[in-house]
Amino acid sequence: MKNYILLVFSIVGIFLSLAFHFQERTPAPDLKFRTLKGDTLSLSDYKGKVVLIDFWASWCGGCKANRKNHALFQEEHANDTMLVILNLSVDRVEEKWRKAVNSWPVHGNNVLVLASSEDALSKEYKVHSIPRYVLVDKKGYIYTFNAGWPGDPLLEGDVRKLLSE
Repeated sequence: MKNYILLVFSIVGIFLSLAFHFQERTPAPDLKFRTLKGDTLSLSDYKGKVVLIDFWASWCGGCKANRKNHALFQEEHANDTMLVILNLSVDRVEEKWRKAVNSWPVHGNNVLVLASSEDALSKEYKVHSIPRYVLVDKKGYIYTFNAGWPGDPLLEGDVRKLLSE
């Protein structure tokens, strides 16, 4: 049943992604977020690199279901120094975020969105539901608001294309 659900989400994601691929690129709004160490960073800190933003939360069933594919995607791209994967949690309770990060097989750039950036999520990043994957090119422009999920060949193709630009 889990595989069926992932397949359905992947197919829907592919169609949505294709619809958004034919839009003109727009500058990515600069999000602010906090790292596990408490440092404050922003999306603009990664300009010059391709950024895959994974919007997720500890309570999100679809996020949990795709963690294994997400971890495999991270492993496959561990040597891509020009690719940054931001696991950006929209959790409102920091302790729930920290517990999820420590218990799920997700490593790397785990960050929590700051309250000052919450409006940008729904308005400018079109994040009305999660999980949501957004790809940002090296120039800091949104390539797609609906990137495929890790494990989706469409996402892999988009990442390779952006890395080669």
